[in-house]
Amino acid sequence: MPEHNTHVPDIHSDIFNIHVNAVGVNLVLIRTGVTPDGKPGQHETVAVVRMSLENWKAMLMTGRHQLKDHEKTQGLSIGLPKPLLDSLGLVESEW
Repeated sequence: MPEHNTHVPDIHSDIFNIHVNAVGVNLVLIRTGVTPDGKPGQHETVAVVRMSLENWKAMLMTGRHQLKDHEKTQGLSIGLPKPLLDSLGLVESEW
């Protein structure tokens, strides 16, 4: 990390959007707000990460490898609820 960068944001996100175009990817990280009475509030975009298609593919491949290795070494399987998989158009067998 360059020394001149004195602020590195620490971001929490519980929603994401991915936008792919001919030259790159935009990863939009969003956080669900909470009202004072504890009910869900408005969503807030906390970061937009832009990168090349090549960098995006390398990040996904590396992340998949690291997560599968973590599951194996820890003896666990990180499950995703079926409604979430359905909403994203995914199936567990693709993992």
